[in-house]
Amino acid sequence: MKRITYEKYLDKIWGGWVGKCAGGILGAPIEGFKCFHNIELSEKLFETNYPNDDLDLQVLWLDLVKQKGPWIDENDLGKFWHKHVDFPWGEYGLAAKNLASGVMPPLSGKHNNDYWNRGMGSPIRSEIWGMLCAGDPEKAAYYAQMDSSLDHVGFSVEAEMFLSACEALAFFESDINKIMKKAITIFPAESEITNMFNKVVEFNKDTNYDSAKGKIKSYFGDADFTSSPMNVAFAVHALLNFPVKMESVMEAVNLGHDSDCISATVGALLGTIIGYNNIDPKWKKFIGNELLVSPEIKGIKYASTISDLALETAAAGISFGKLLDIFVVENSPVQVKTDFDFKTFSIVQKDLIKCCNSYKIIFELRNNTASVKSINVSFHSEVLSIPAQQEIELAGKEKKKIIFETKRLSAEIQPSNFPYQIELTSYDSKDIYDFGIPNYGEWLMIGPFIEDDKDVVPMNPDYPDHGLASLPSIPYMNHDLLNTEKEFITNEEIKEILKNKNFNEYPFLVKRISPSASQFELEKKFVGRGERTIYLSTKINSETNQQEWICYAGWAFITLWVNDKQIAKSTKIKRSWPMAFGELIDLKKGDNIITFRLDCPIDEIRFQAGLKNFKGAHFHQSQWETELIPTIN
Repeated sequence: MKRITYEKYLDKIWGGWVGKCAGGILGAPIEGFKCFHNIELSEKLFETNYPNDDLDLQVLWLDLVKQKGPWIDENDLGKFWHKHVDFPWGEYGLAAKNLASGVMPPLSGKHNNDYWNRGMGSPIRSEIWGMLCAGDPEKAAYYAQMDSSLDHVGFSVEAEMFLSACEALAFFESDINKIMKKAITIFPAESEITNMFNKVVEFNKDTNYDSAKGKIKSYFGDADFTSSPMNVAFAVHALLNFPVKMESVMEAVNLGHDSDCISATVGALLGTIIGYNNIDPKWKKFIGNELLVSPEIKGIKYASTISDLALETAAAGISFGKLLDIFVVENSPVQVKTDFDFKTFSIVQKDLIKCCNSYKIIFELRNNTASVKSINVSFHSEVLSIPAQQEIELAGKEKKKIIFETKRLSAEIQPSNFPYQIELTSYDSKDIYDFGIPNYGEWLMIGPFIEDDKDVVPMNPDYPDHGLASLPSIPYMNHDLLNTEKEFITNEEIKEILKNKNFNEYPFLVKRISPSASQFELEKKFVGRGERTIYLSTKINSETNQQEWICYAGWAFITLWVNDKQIAKSTKIKRSWPMAFGELIDLKKGDNIITFRLDCPIDEIRFQAGLKNFKGAHFHQSQWETELIPTIN
């Protein structure tokens, strides 16, 4: 085991948190501007200090590990987040919705999270695991992987693991290049994070700093300013090019984009290498000692100063070092806490596959001990069918995949989710885990309606398309008419269809669909391609008169009606992301009919929609709705 004095361990933690705060303060005011800057460092830039989620969520995890020690798992992280975090933005908001529905990590980072699954929300909370696992990059990455899987999948998970590994190494290595090169070796050569790191190194070879950052922008640039491949690449670029001193944080700020995340990540790693005692006094004055935590972090205990945060982190880290045999802290005045509860076995959700009203739920069962365990796994629910229980034998430290197949007991009932429990029993203990399956309700898909475009029948007069003059043109043969002004069906007719359960009598497709996520996957509901018009309609039952946000997107011209009133009609197509469009709608007490018309000019549609709570703020500041469920019953 590595050895470090208490004074040095605390000094490096304190330096890391100061560097984190420096980057957050400097980068927050220009966050989201997707361009490069040329801002000069000045004391004025530090006049306003903001709470920052980059640090908030690490303060959250510190409170968790103070209570549970190193034996935490994904379920602990999920429960703690659900209880104490009220951030509505991006992947945080989607994770909150998943957790409220009983979807726990690592599935909560994957389910219904196609757009923000590689955001910066988890790479920015990497430092805590490196501090707790000083000197052991693999162990730091292990906790970072659990953490990131709460609201991410893929690159962002690898990015948090990489940055946590760098942070762990910074306690015993001061060469930033050696730190990053060693941290990247824990990943396979073909991994996304390795590709990113190698690309940044390649772009910096035989060129200047500005040319390299331009190449990074060109290769990794993303319309989503929080994209982690782009922003982590910029952070690595700054670390490769600037000296290990706090002034380099300002250089990171000038890379723009998710500026506070880039600069806070750079600042934390540099601060850890430098150590608090070696930080220039002017920076200590700039930053101060106040620790601000966002009001959306609720019900936890945390320090009021950065110095006390460092002391608490060191105390927790000493327990990690002792219990995990990672490192020894010499001359520590802190009494090591070792009496944390240890789970001999555990289970986590890995995947959820929906087919009509049936579900396949995939779990990973873990034996956390070194001895053989025989575990009885049973499934319990009042709203889902009960699969047969399974008897699983696991060798020491073994993990096994298990699958339960279940279905809804009644398709007529539309609760907000379908809760269930997994009970694990062995000869010496029993644990019960609460999970759930989200319900995205039901819609009617009416159409597609398709018309041929007679205007393009004539062939090319100079170079006829075919040998036979009687045939239509090649464009006619490969295109249909997108008739955005034609009324294919009225709202009154849609109401009648909603009442009528015999859909076979109509001369067009009427299909009941139950999305498995906010993405409707409409192109899987029929075979043909080309220009077409599709209607989607459902009912929302509200207990009161209220307002809600409705957010939607699709590769189509979209018209929205609520209770026969046209709310919006798009005149251009936007890229499909969860909040491309947002409208505030009035819901009356009782049933409300929501109808979308999609005029689709291309083969793919990628339509998605969801409600968000309205509490007097923009939909970006609002949580996703989990109680109002679309239904056609």
